[in-house]
Amino acid sequence: MADKIRFHFHNGKTDFSVGDNEFGIIDYSGIEAAEYDIQKKENISGYGSRLTKRKISGRDISLTAEYKFRDGNTSRVREFLLAFFSPLSSGVLTVENAGKRCVTAYEVEKFEYKYTNIHERVRFHLELTCLDPAMLAEYSESDQMSTWIGGWKLKFTLPFCLRHRGPKQKTIINGGHLDTPIQVIFQGPAENPRIINHTTGERMIVNRTLTEGDFLHINTDPGNISVQIERNGSLEDAYGYIDLDTDFFQLRPGENRIEYGTDNELDPQQVVIIHRERYLGI
Repeated sequence: MADKIRFHFHNGKTDFSVGDNEFGIIDYSGIEAAEYDIQKKENISGYGSRLTKRKISGRDISLTAEYKFRDGNTSRVREFLLAFFSPLSSGVLTVENAGKRCVTAYEVEKFEYKYTNIHERVRFHLELTCLDPAMLAEYSESDQMSTWIGGWKLKFTLPFCLRHRGPKQKTIINGGHLDTPIQVIFQGPAENPRIINHTTGERMIVNRTLTEGDFLHINTDPGNISVQIERNGSLEDAYGYIDLDTDFFQLRPGENRIEYGTDNELDPQQVVIIHRERYLGI
């Protein structure tokens, strides 16, 4: 178990790892899957039930580990652990399992250690709660949709073609287990820019003209939805320009056929979509 998995903690100031040369893993739980709750209601006819709500609860992670050495550092290790896993500070946990790394934010619910004398190894038990049940990919992925294709260089052969825009559609793969929010960066010029997910039929439309050099930023994270226009280094709140038919959509697991568009013939300089895959466990 200890050879296949690593726990890397960061509490905002310091890093700490379990599963390396100093600390061995005795036991762990909670990284495989979060708890599910399906709510249902009996039909009036008395025959069967109907689904009313699906819910994925917050994730609870527990870890038991041991300091591998019996040396003069035992007291120092004990004091470090007590300070590091203080319930007054939040942290970020990165779990590495079979070469894959996922990240989640945590709060300390319980910390206790077993240590009776200097000749005994320090063993501690840790219980964490993660308000977001998803395990996030270590890094975000970026898909650039608007690009220049072709064109001749200093050394070329006839016939040659001038540079032209790439296709306005692109299939973006969400390899995670859950829907994932997106960040959109739309660089002008553009009139009433829009992003469409043809896989789901959802779309986002901003009824505003972007001049060359303007950047439209859209974030569809349900807890942090925002629409802003960046101009000359300053950010302007543009949420009020959102079309009434707008859906702040997320990428579904699997293929998502995304298209951008505008109301004029000017092509934007670039359109970039950023997402971070979300997993039920690792």
